[in-house]
Amino acid sequence: MKNVYDYLILGSGVTGIACGRVLQQRNNDNFLILEAESDIGGLCRTREIDGHYFDIGGGHVLHSKYDDVLEWIFNHIPEDKFYKMDTKVVIQLEGNEVNFPIELNLWQLPKDLQVEYLHSYITAASQDIEYENYEDWVRNYLGDKIADNYMIPYNKKLWCIDISKLNTAWLSKIPETDLKLILKTIVEKKANFDESVVSHSSFYYPKEGGFQTIIDSIAKHVKDKILLNTRVDTIRYDSDSDLWFINEEFVAKKVITTIPWPVLDIQGLPEFDFKSEMDNLEVLSNVISLWERDAYTHDNHWMYIPDPEVEQHREFYIKNIAPHSKEGGVMTDINYKRWLENGKKWKAGIPLAEHVNVWSYPLPTTIYKESIRKILDFTKDYNLYGLGRWGQWQYFNTDQCIKQAIDFFKNEKDFDYFKIF
Repeated sequence: MKNVYDYLILGSGVTGIACGRVLQQRNNDNFLILEAESDIGGLCRTREIDGHYFDIGGGHVLHSKYDDVLEWIFNHIPEDKFYKMDTKVVIQLEGNEVNFPIELNLWQLPKDLQVEYLHSYITAASQDIEYENYEDWVRNYLGDKIADNYMIPYNKKLWCIDISKLNTAWLSKIPETDLKLILKTIVEKKANFDESVVSHSSFYYPKEGGFQTIIDSIAKHVKDKILLNTRVDTIRYDSDSDLWFINEEFVAKKVITTIPWPVLDIQGLPEFDFKSEMDNLEVLSNVISLWERDAYTHDNHWMYIPDPEVEQHREFYIKNIAPHSKEGGVMTDINYKRWLENGKKWKAGIPLAEHVNVWSYPLPTTIYKESIRKILDFTKDYNLYGLGRWGQWQYFNTDQCIKQAIDFFKNEKDFDYFKIF
């Protein structure tokens, strides 16, 4: 019999690396991490290009409401090795720039627009409307003006699907506000929000390298447990031995997938319609492009751009996030479908670099959650688990992925896949 691992971990993105490290900290070294690519990091990888730190997954920054996650990270890379910044995000709105969150910064608009947007918000807030999808929710919560000029066009650019197909579970990322607070901002001409309203009102970023510095600081402890250039072709369960065989080469008692379920060829389990459930798991692919512009004359960290005439829906100002990076660096984010529709060309010319992320975000449709729950509930009985953005098919940021790894190994049997989302 080949060596039998306690765990085989599929993928060496942040979730896979965190799983391995947490196992190691719990005195279990009998695991292996399989990675299809030639380097680790997944969406958290960084490339240095002509002095610019290019985070290929988009504008990653570290923020978290989980103290245990921050403590765990700072035990690997000390807090004083990070910049800590108050977040400044802007939105392009009807020819104006307004700080995020929009509803707490309406006072930055010209007065005539302030009246229109505030009236729209108050009208919506006075109603008690049941909603079933994203568009219903945004109109009920923020009003038609914000819906029609920001939230709906922006999310159409971002997701490139009929937004009535988006569910409301991911709206935990939307700031929590109320009418009294919004009126207060208008009177005081001040946003008046903190971490209780917006979870990323401040963030951390490494003082050296790019975002991958965080992943590398964790991965160095488990580097001997990572096998690169190893694509998972088949994953077979043997009911006689109660073991898993990966590519008929690696054997384990338990498997944790942090890679997308639809890429797995699962064999040997009792009858379960994986295909029909996985067909409900849709994905957003994007393209991150690196540009060098003139030195900025602002202190914005990133911008949301709802205007459909502008190709990208977001852009990130690298040097304002990573002061050690070269002047003028900008990353843009565009949905892969829009990029193809534009012939892979840009009005601004040719970027310094581009990276296509085929697996960027799970699409939060109205039907995905039932399917991923069925998959997770079924496979866990056979010691096949899914964790992280792709394993749980949730719009998790870095801190949430690490949180899953920390909590999972505390209580595998009763782990709640949907607790923090």
